[in-house]
Amino acid sequence: PVFGARGLSTWEQCGTDPFFQQVIDTVDKVFDALPPSRDILNVPEHQRESLGVAKIVSRRLSAMQRNKDCPRCWLQAAHCICSQTTSSIEDSLPHFVHRVFLILNHKEIGMVVDTAKLLLMSMPNQARLVVSGIAEDYQESLVELKDALQQKERPCIVLFPTEDAQTFEDLYQSTISSKRDDASATDTKLDVVVIDGTWQQAQKIHQRYIPAVQDGGPCRVCLSDAALELLGGGGGGGGGG
Repeated sequence: PVFGARGLSTWEQCGTDPFFQQVIDTVDKVFDALPPSRDILNVPEHQRESLGVAKIVSRRLSAMQRNKDCPRCWLQAAHCICSQTTSSIEDSLPHFVHRVFLILNHKEIGMVVDTAKLLLMSMPNQARLVVSGIAEDYQESLVELKDALQQKERPCIVLFPTEDAQTFEDLYQSTISSKRDDASATDTKLDVVVIDGTWQQAQKIHQRYIPAVQDGGPCRVCLSDAALELLGGGGGGGGGG
């Protein structure tokens, strides 16, 4: 079955998580404009991906509803971890972090093993969810992300291990902290972009949504060796995934 046109409104728990409700609303917006029964060949080319992705996400949501999975942590009710997760992370974030954008590959939605959902659970006010593959016409968060990537008043960084990526400590010392000498920049905050998916999916998302540094795009940030050691990934290279 394919949900749409508010087809998930009867899901009792869907209103408990704003990000999950956002996904539902996004699918509904796509289906309102592009009915899922419509022949894909009769859909304008630039809209076909949005419809295809919305159908996939809708089927995933249907399966979650049938299984009575929690719409917040995406686990079955017997294994729900919501009571153990709070928004305390937001309180401990550095004061200069404004927003955290999570670009999520659509195939990750509803996946039990996906861990990015923990970021959404822990940062309900500062996190922004963007579902890759669905156009900005149907999700305001993508409009907000594009604006963050283009504007110059507020720095933006992307967690992605390119060859020229810096650790956050190095970037902060060379770029952000230097602005403290400018009285007009004392309140400067930055936006952070996180990409979630398999490595191949993440590479495609990065190439599609994030402008190159030489084209005025944001700085790329990788994990430090110390962070890799903490995560059990070993040192030597400072990469991050």
